[in-house]
Amino acid sequence: LNSDYDVDDIARDLRALFGILKITPSAKGWCGYQKRADLGGCGLLAWEGYAQRDTAHLSLNAHGCARVPDWQAVRAWGETKKANIRRIDLAHDDFSGLVWNAERLRREYRDDLGFIGGDGRKPKSSLVGDWDNADKGRTYYVGSRAAGKMLRGYEKGKQLGEPDNPWFRLELELRGTNRVIPWDCLTQPGRYLAGAY
Repeated sequence: LNSDYDVDDIARDLRALFGILKITPSAKGWCGYQKRADLGGCGLLAWEGYAQRDTAHLSLNAHGCARVPDWQAVRAWGETKKANIRRIDLAHDDFSGLVWNAERLRREYRDDLGFIGGDGRKPKSSLVGDWDNADKGRTYYVGSRAAGKMLRGYEKGKQLGEPDNPWFRLELELRGTNRVIPWDCLTQPGRYLAGAY
């Protein structure tokens, strides 16, 4: 959020737009900001600090996102405040594991079925987990945090300790380091997840 912000106005908006009722000031700052408020387990709000140039930082976690009743209203709010999205995570869950799974993701990457970056080059990939004994869960990464675009495909059911649960999650992490993340991501997340590679 840029210098047009007013912390009291933002706190009011957090209640109205995000359903966040508990805003607790903290004695600690965050990432160079001098002041911080914890948002009742839903994220944090940070503001003030010389190097931050009259900006504020709002970070919502999954619990905070789940409380949002109207993403279109959040988008309009962000655009009105001239705010920038610095990071967004978009996800798709295949609870059956029949359409998306670790093997398919790895095969599609290996066979050049769509994993090409905007510059025409294939991003790097990596595997985590025991691929011969999949009881504990496997993760396949495409891209990197350093590049600002990374896809994680992982066996969510097994991550939760259920070896027979086929739940597979695709999760795209976009960072605004080398790109502008449009507010449209909030209202049409599936398009951005599907079109990332």
